[in-house]
Amino acid sequence: MTQSENLIKLGKDSIEIVITQKMFDKSKHKFKYYKEADHQIELIDNKKYWGDDGEMPKREYQSIKIKVGQRIIELPKSALENLYEPSLALTQVNYDKENNIIYIQSMNSDGAGGYEVIWKIEKGIYKERFIAYGF
Repeated sequence: MTQSENLIKLGKDSIEIVITQKMFDKSKHKFKYYKEADHQIELIDNKKYWGDDGEMPKREYQSIKIKVGQRIIELPKSALENLYEPSLALTQVNYDKENNIIYIQSMNSDGAGGYEVIWKIEKGIYKERFIAYGF
């Protein structure tokens, strides 16, 4: 494992996963605020968002790249959107060798907006993500 402020690299044998984050750029997003609390964000880009409890996010995922042997798989933008406040140090990977499935999971938050996310990559193809509140 290699880790810096904006990157974590995990791997074993012929599998390597590199996850990067970046600062949240609010100029690239649209916000909808609650009517009864006009300072709290309800939706970002018309979607429910994870990682912050009504406040402006500070960080977001930039990319998740998986290298299996010589093949490189990059998760699509849709796999990363509306997920904020990544906790790279709390990211883990599990590999189901029998079914050739990679699971990447992370517990993320700013505190009150805590959530867990799992990405599923099956036979080299991104399939889906699962998101749940961890509390």
